[in-house]
Amino acid sequence: MCGIAGIWDRSGRPVGTAELAAFTRSMAHRGPDGEGFWFGQGSSVALGHRRLAILDLTEAGTQPMASPDGRYRVTFNGEIYNYLELKKELAGFGYSFHNDTDTEVILAAYDRWGPGCQLRFNGMWAFAVWDDREQTLFLSRDRFGVKPLHYLEQGSRLAFASEMKAFLCLDGFTAREDTEALRRSLVNPFGLEGSEQTLLLGIKRLRGGHCLLADRDRVKVWKWWETLDHLPEAPRTAAEQAEAFREVFLDSCRLRLRSDVPIATSLSGGLDSSAVLCALAKIGRVAP
Repeated sequence: MCGIAGIWDRSGRPVGTAELAAFTRSMAHRGPDGEGFWFGQGSSVALGHRRLAILDLTEAGTQPMASPDGRYRVTFNGEIYNYLELKKELAGFGYSFHNDTDTEVILAAYDRWGPGCQLRFNGMWAFAVWDDREQTLFLSRDRFGVKPLHYLEQGSRLAFASEMKAFLCLDGFTAREDTEALRRSLVNPFGLEGSEQTLLLGIKRLRGGHCLLADRDRVKVWKWWETLDHLPEAPRTAAEQAEAFREVFLDSCRLRLRSDVPIATSLSGGLDSSAVLCALAKIGRVAP
């Protein structure tokens, strides 16, 4: 769990350093291992990050991170589980890498495939990429919205953050409740789930499986993932179905063991958590 934040004033007015720092530090609990800030384009665009170090614990993993040519900057929360496979593929296209993070792979993948890189990621994430050449800001949220991401348009300013309370630190933002959203939440605790609406007027949730591309003239949001378009054909027999599930489940557990810090698992006593522990034992990373 990390915290990401950013502000872009598309009129060219500079973002205050104190404002960005407060905006980002309001989420310090999400990233106790460090923080980073970046200002570009005369300080009219600024990115912030609170780090929880999982891969490459050195300073090389600090964010916001730049691509080797300086064109892109990224602030990222989450994990791309298949980053090693993607790294090898991208190296084949001539990309070079200078640290052991999955963050650097996002930069190369976005340069290579643009928004299409999302379809290649196996993971959970919320990230923002600033393209200095095209003067665009791209936000992405994983398929099912595991990692949170919210955004706000204030006239010429576009701001985003992992948590709603961070927006209370923005200059000129006054928190007002969205009475319709409040009513929906009281009638149904899951009434806002999956919608872009939040309890605060003006703040929108970037929904799971959606992305956003902003330039100086407009903000465009679209759905990049539709589960029904990616359903595999199931084997015919129950035995074949069980074996197919077993392979996918073990592979999922194996990919999630990639870490430069100790790994633990939580047991509730139910079937799912027990199955995860047994899978880890099968893979050989914990004692059987």
